[in-house]
Amino acid sequence: MQRSGACPEEKVIITFKLPFIFFSFPQDAEALEASPAWKAIEKESADWQARLPASKDKLFDWLFMQTQKVQLQLLAVYMAMTINGKGAANREIGASIMDKLANALKLDMGAWWKPTQESYFHHVPKTYIAQLIAETISLQAGFAIAGMKKAAAAEMAERYLVDTKWVPDNLRCQKAA
Repeated sequence: MQRSGACPEEKVIITFKLPFIFFSFPQDAEALEASPAWKAIEKESADWQARLPASKDKLFDWLFMQTQKVQLQLLAVYMAMTINGKGAANREIGASIMDKLANALKLDMGAWWKPTQESYFHHVPKTYIAQLIAETISLQAGFAIAGMKKAAAAEMAERYLVDTKWVPDNLRCQKAA
């Protein structure tokens, strides 16, 4: 069957979904919900939800009546909610794209994420915690943590780093050359 360049007679339906509930990480929910980033996303989403028409049938009319600035702000907010760099471990492909985006936006993850027991230290080996503290704080502190039980080591590491803006490698971006 050959097709011509003409549109088929079928109706085309375009569906847009605005993600007012965007994440589902039950294992990290407490730490995630306590983060400044999550709170900012929730506030921004609630602000937009209050501005958008209640009826989805009126959304396009409302959108076309807005200024370009408002349209771009809305686009930026909802596009930002779709970006996930979690799987970008390959520095040559995914991570380099995320790095470029983070650099363009001047993203400082230290302002949005804190190294706490729940958000980080309970999820990494105690030997890593001891090495990290030895490198970032002091050899003495690292040796002290190495001699602790895991829970105590995680608690101490949080005390040392929670207010330092330290972030793990997977949250750091490579600076543009």
